[in-house]
Amino acid sequence: MLMNREIIKRNVRKSSGRGELLISLCYQSTTNTLTVVVLKARHLPKSDVSGLSDPYVKVNLYHAKKRISKKKTHVKKCTPNAVFNELFVFDIPCEGLEDISVE
Repeated sequence: MLMNREIIKRNVRKSSGRGELLISLCYQSTTNTLTVVVLKARHLPKSDVSGLSDPYVKVNLYHAKKRISKKKTHVKKCTPNAVFNELFVFDIPCEGLEDISVE
């Protein structure tokens, strides 16, 4: 099954200057799983006087605008460019895939 979804930016004003995030999404129809891989972030804003931050990424899974799951990466200490390489797997039946969104 081929499915295309448009990536929609939310809160564009709020997110400007927050850096960049590289992720990978993959849905396996044989196992009914959605895999979200948080790879890395760069150009993150400074959060303290030293100019460094302790970033982490929250992954929320929504079904029809209701959050059904949340997961979080480990915290990377003192870096504006973090490498996470963390994998999150969500069980999603094929027939409910159209109503799923990831934030």
